[in-house]
Amino acid sequence: TGLLALPLAAVAARTYAVDSSAQMLERLRQRAGEMGAAALEPVHADLRELPLEDESATLVVSNYAFHHLPDTGKELALSEARRVLRPGGRLVVCDMMFTLSLAPRDRTIVAEKIGTMIRKGPAGLLRVGKNAVRLAAGRWEHPSSPERWVSMLEGRRFDAVRIETVEHEAGIAWAR
Repeated sequence: TGLLALPLAAVAARTYAVDSSAQMLERLRQRAGEMGAAALEPVHADLRELPLEDESATLVVSNYAFHHLPDTGKELALSEARRVLRPGGRLVVCDMMFTLSLAPRDRTIVAEKIGTMIRKGPAGLLRVGKNAVRLAAGRWEHPSSPERWVSMLEGRRFDAVRIETVEHEAGIAWAR
């Protein structure tokens, strides 16, 4: 709905806001119209197949979209980001960066999430149950570890890869 796209459109000559949800893009169009963000162009597309010209962007930013894709999908989307970036262009990704593993950070993240939901009472317990069913059915999100992000980015020929984990489950990846 423009959390990042609208501020970027205020300082960029052209901003493409890509989303696979037509409803989210409609909300963005409304907000952009109210704010007079003429440099913003909503684009209905999948991250794995961007309808943008080769080397047409100086910056690609993604916020909490990649965890919806399995690693093979992330790799395709990163290849598309690489394709549309001009030489020297930058990529910034903020997303879930953990896995369901026994690693200390991962265990802490999962325990904190479950604890937060349980403290919300019956609604939280219901959400824990729903998430357990989604996990068992294989319909869980697909977060990747920071180490996997480095591997995927370097595998797509990005340079100057940097990953920073931040509060909770999030991480930020930077690359050129």
